[in-house]
Amino acid sequence: MRCFSSTSANYLGVDALHGAMPAVGRLGVRRALLVTDRASIKAGLSEKVGWALRGQSIDSVLYECADTMPSVETVQRGLLLAKRQGCDLLVSLGGDNAHDCAKGISLCATNGGRIDAYEGVDVSLRAGMALVCINVSGGSGSHVSHFCLIARPHRSVHLAVVDRNLAPAISISDPTLMLALSPEVTAESGMNTLSHAVEAYLSTAATPLTDACALKAIELLGDNLAHAVSRGRDPAARENLAYAQVLTGMAQNNACLGYANAVARQLTSLHGVPMGLGSGLVLPHLQRFNAVLGPDRLLDIAQALRVPVHGKSPDEAALMACRAMAQLGRIIGLPLGLGELGITHRDVPMLASNALQDACGITSPRYATQKELEEVIRRAL
Repeated sequence: MRCFSSTSANYLGVDALHGAMPAVGRLGVRRALLVTDRASIKAGLSEKVGWALRGQSIDSVLYECADTMPSVETVQRGLLLAKRQGCDLLVSLGGDNAHDCAKGISLCATNGGRIDAYEGVDVSLRAGMALVCINVSGGSGSHVSHFCLIARPHRSVHLAVVDRNLAPAISISDPTLMLALSPEVTAESGMNTLSHAVEAYLSTAATPLTDACALKAIELLGDNLAHAVSRGRDPAARENLAYAQVLTGMAQNNACLGYANAVARQLTSLHGVPMGLGSGLVLPHLQRFNAVLGPDRLLDIAQALRVPVHGKSPDEAALMACRAMAQLGRIIGLPLGLGELGITHRDVPMLASNALQDACGITSPRYATQKELEEVIRRAL
């Protein structure tokens, strides 16, 4: 038996923020901790969300979390603030880090203790505090998933909390909140979405439901990402990316991922490389590694990316899919390799070793040894 899970309600499209507010009001809450990042505050989005909440007679308290992966301490500080202010709702606004921070606070608010006590799968006993995720720049689909990544104190390997009690009650994806995103942030977020969608489709835990979500997300990204990067104020392109992010979140929420995201997480933890940059640069090389086992699903990805594969063998089509991923990265302005981000050959062994400890590898279509994963990362330099 398999279970396909997601948020209770997902609101998407122009003016979804205001369209979702009556549903937020029906949660029966009175005060929200608004967990957000500096970019959303500077853009005036936190103020806009605060006004929308007040329209439902919900007060809000602002909590600015770090723009990097949230730490155990960041979650704990937010939890204490929520308790002091008598909050009965959590609202995350921004990217994946804000969503993960809010999810960590939500779980600890009702289950007690610190977030590192819930590392693993379905450790908690009770549903988290009511949570609404408003996505702006998150590419992984964290706003619709029950995954949460937290940085460990004084350790290079982050902790992963996978718990159905983390699932948000409501997600909101309003493209009008995304129009001011820079080309760089749009590119990084989009490649993060692509790496999650591709790896969810190739996962050994994939199902027909996750396949449908992942392939449609890849198609939407191929058709819209470059346009959104070059013409960021096009609401249609932004809306299509928002749909791709939700679909990807649903896919990876149920199928999990692979080594590209495992490596990207280490690049973030050890070197501060944004997830989208790291995963986007590693993704084509890892899929060449995967293609050896079976190219058929990479052929499907090539078709979703509009690669002309008619008459090509599955092996040829698989390599064309990998080239198309790399080409998309170049079109939207990604660096040519990890070397441009300061990663050197000396960094490779630890990146590979830590990535092999990441749970993402469990559902990789091909198992990698330390030596094999090091070679893949070196190709990405």
